[in-house]
Amino acid sequence: MADSRRRGGQGQPPDRRIEDSGENRRGETPLDGGDAPKTAEPKTAEPKAAEPEPAALGGRRSGSAKSLAAPDAGARSERTALPDGSPQEREALPEHSLIPRDGGDGGDGSIPAVGDMLLPLLCAALLLVFPLYFIFADAPVFFENEKRYASTLPDFTAENALSGAWSEGAESWLADKMPLRSFWVGLNAYFAYATGRQNATDVYIDSRGDLLEKPAAFDAAELSKRIGKIVDFAGAANARTAVLAVPSAGYVAKPYLPGYVWSGYNDEALFAQISACIGDARPARPPGFIDVRGEFMDSGAPLFFRTDHHWNMDGAYTAYAAICRQWGLEPFPRDRFGVSRHAGFYGSTYSASGLWLTKADDIELWLPPEQVSVTFSDKDGEYGSLFFESHLAALDKYPVFLDGNHPLATVENMAPSAEARAAGTLLMIKDSYANSLVPLLIGHYSKIVLIDLRYYRQSASEVAAAQIANATGANAQAANAIGTGVPDADVSGADGGANAQAANATGVDVSDVGVPGADGGAASADARRALDILFVYSAKNLASDADLLWLR
Repeated sequence: MADSRRRGGQGQPPDRRIEDSGENRRGETPLDGGDAPKTAEPKTAEPKAAEPEPAALGGRRSGSAKSLAAPDAGARSERTALPDGSPQEREALPEHSLIPRDGGDGGDGSIPAVGDMLLPLLCAALLLVFPLYFIFADAPVFFENEKRYASTLPDFTAENALSGAWSEGAESWLADKMPLRSFWVGLNAYFAYATGRQNATDVYIDSRGDLLEKPAAFDAAELSKRIGKIVDFAGAANARTAVLAVPSAGYVAKPYLPGYVWSGYNDEALFAQISACIGDARPARPPGFIDVRGEFMDSGAPLFFRTDHHWNMDGAYTAYAAICRQWGLEPFPRDRFGVSRHAGFYGSTYSASGLWLTKADDIELWLPPEQVSVTFSDKDGEYGSLFFESHLAALDKYPVFLDGNHPLATVENMAPSAEARAAGTLLMIKDSYANSLVPLLIGHYSKIVLIDLRYYRQSASEVAAAQIANATGANAQAANAIGTGVPDADVSGADGGANAQAANATGVDVSDVGVPGADGGAASADARRALDILFVYSAKNLASDADLLWLR
């Protein structure tokens, strides 16, 4: 053992030799002042990382003590003073250490300790602020781009909680209160478009940039039920009846869509079944079927809006001409109408798409020369125009036609021509496509009555019977079916003239209607066509609109 110490102390651990060597370098003297070295006084030192035991080095040390004690490549060392003024080697720290020494400000490349708290503090602030925002911030009541009202937070009840209705409603409410919601909706829509995932949305874009409704499937049995209702209604009404089905904009856009996309539009099968259902029914007076697909496919002009599922006025005029051909009427030329054009129309497909950069449409109003009087069953007042221009201030301007949809609307031609008086009344049972047809058709009739079964829950056949009774000068009791309040008025007079006052209680001009008189003469029903009935629906709604089942 003594021999081992004389050979440089190789039997000691390396850290002990370095410590002793450091003490000798600092020139410490023995406590008794002699030459013999004494044990050094205990000194305070920062704890050092544990070094591996010899066994961890494979049971054998290699290299000198100096090589084992060398600091790492990225480490640095400092010398500080002990309380007695002698220097002391501080523990080496890696250069990449983020912990400042001696309260430093990080000027040597390290980050102050407070920087480590910034991210947790930011997360905590967000966790606090976001719930408060969702609770107290005022979200828009109506989303103009999306054409819908914001969701409301549902009442929390045991039934709602157990059924999941409350959680679904709360999720929609929170989504509607998201800051910059329209921006995120648009970003998601354009990302889906850029990545070729249009089939995951409800709107397609054709090569012209038009926004098209996604193809809709139809149930053949449900379609047959609805056409059967129309056929039965036509047979009972004893009036000339026709059905106009509007093809989808996507079907008409065949040249501008890939074949695999266009093939998803099933208009051909749908129109074939409508025609078959009408043909197979064979009632006493079957309705005619007006199929405008050929005219629409052959037209070189756009017949639908770019940002809306409705037809534009070119499309409406094409359908109007087909109606005239069906019933033997002479269509008015285009230049009969005064045209005003209004920019900035964004319709239903724009609202559903989220593609907020799509170019806006222009909407045209074709003004007929006739003076009209318009009334609604759910709105007070009498209006002197077919166009309600207050809607032109909105993004969706289509309700400019007849103020949008109402349960029952009546349009009277205040100065009908002889042909219009002879034609009598047109009863339109319809969806919103028919609204833009009225300016074109009013010149052919003395009155147009419109029923929207989505809102009208009374009997449409009673409305039809009342119009026939009024137009032919029959007993006004039939008019009471729609609540006119005329008590069993006898419209025949001793002089053979019609009691126009009683008949006009329902607002129908019967001045030229022949009625039974003292001389036994009577105008036949054929002398004046009392009523035409026109169903105007998109093919999609004919197949799926549950409100058609209310028809009676």
